Amino acid sequence: MTPQPIADDIRNAHDRVADTYGLAHVDGSLDKNSYDAWNLHRNVIVPLTEIVRSRFRNSFIIDAGCGNGQIAEILQSVGGGIIIGVDFSEEMLHHASLRIQRAGLTSQVHLLQAELDRLDMIRSSVFDGGIMFGVLEHLDNPSRVIANILRTIKPGGTFVLGVPRKGSLSYLTYVLFGESPRRWGTRTSWWDRLRFREKLHYYRFFSVRAIREILSESPKHRLVKRIPFAHAHMDGTPGFFLRWLGRKGPRGRRILDAIESVCRCLHCIPAGEYWLLERASDVYSPDPGKSPGSSSSS
Repeated sequence: MTPQPIADDIRNAHDRVADTYGLAHVDGSLDKNSYDAWNLHRNVIVPLTEIVRSRFRNSFIIDAGCGNGQIAEILQSVGGGIIIGVDFSEEMLHHASLRIQRAGLTSQVHLLQAELDRLDMIRSSVFDGGIMFGVLEHLDNPSRVIANILRTIKPGGTFVLGVPRKGSLSYLTYVLFGESPRRWGTRTSWWDRLRFREKLHYYRFFSVRAIREILSESPKHRLVKRIPFAHAHMDGTPGFFLRWLGRKGPRGRRILDAIESVCRCLHCIPAGEYWLLERASDVYSPDPGKSPGSSSSS
């Protein structure tokens, strides 16, 4: 039985929360001492900075599913070059435009409204690299979307794919305490948080095997590295327990560090991974199955 499409509901949900979505608030009001600021810095800014320095510096980048522009702003602020942000939500792009104007990045970041599985207006092999973060979990056809994005990246270019991992700590806390994306921006009750099937229908997590199957339909590429991240800004995934700890200040954050360390010792992903895929010009080779954080040979 084919799963019910979720694109329209996801679009409506993102339209409702466009001004507050994610951790880096579009109005610049994020408290620098807050848990969210700490979380954003550790799990988004630091790894993306390292990726930009090693693969994206002064590059032409596609930010697929750019939302309200927070990833594009981060990429550009650490030397990412020229960025094309693509999203299907007109409201998200409106707030992305406000963010870009406020940051003085109108000549470095450009926005395009389009469906990620229909990018015919973009030629093949034009971008030096690309990123898709906070998007995979909401796609009706992830294989088609990823194949489309990889098509637009030059051979040798890197595509960074954010993967929420099934069985992770964030997966468990989301299932127990999270809010279905379908209900973002609406009044919800605790009863709504018990709609487990709905939550996993609108926010999907993936095993390594599932990602390999999705990538098997993409243009030629190779896996360079998988970088685990902890409690990143996927709405609902930290659950009230992790967020409560985070708001306890340094002591709570030390506990979060300890939880993450235990997860890694048990070879468990705390939340998800960045998969770094290099667009290849030779024969397609599948995921070499390296352990998280390891790299294949050049």
